[in-house]
Amino acid sequence: MPTSRTPRSARSGLPSWAAIGYPLAVAVPIVLAFALGGPSLGLFVAAVLAVTLVTLAVGPWHVSVSSTFARGLAVVIVVALAGVTLVLTTDGVAQTIGWGVVGVAAVLALALAFFEVGLSEDRDRAASTDR
Repeated sequence: MPTSRTPRSARSGLPSWAAIGYPLAVAVPIVLAFALGGPSLGLFVAAVLAVTLVTLAVGPWHVSVSSTFARGLAVVIVVALAGVTLVLTTDGVAQTIGWGVVGVAAVLALALAFFEVGLSEDRDRAASTDR
C-alpha cells in the first residue's frame, strides 16, 4: 500500500526513470528536428509526436494489428522518409516534389487507418454471426 512517503512515480505505477525519460523522449526529437531541419521539420515532428501521444493515451489497446496493416505502415514510413529527405536535402522544384511526397504519405496513412477500421469491423461482424 503506497504511503505519503512513497515517491509519486511508484504510486502511479511508472518506473522511476519515467519522470525524466518520457519528457526527454518528446523534447529531444523536436529540438533536433528544429535544429537540423528548421521550422518545417520541427513542426512536422512535433505533430507526429502529438498524434502518437494522444493515441497512446487513449489506450490500452487490445486490438490485434493485421499483417496487411504492418506492411502498409512500413510503406507509409518509407514514403514519408523519402519525402522528408527530399525536402531537407534539395531546393526548388525537387523540394516541392518532396513536400508532395510527404503529402502522399499522409494520405496513405489516413487511407490505411480507415482500411484497418473496415477490416476490424468485418472481423467483428464475422465473429458475431458465428455465435
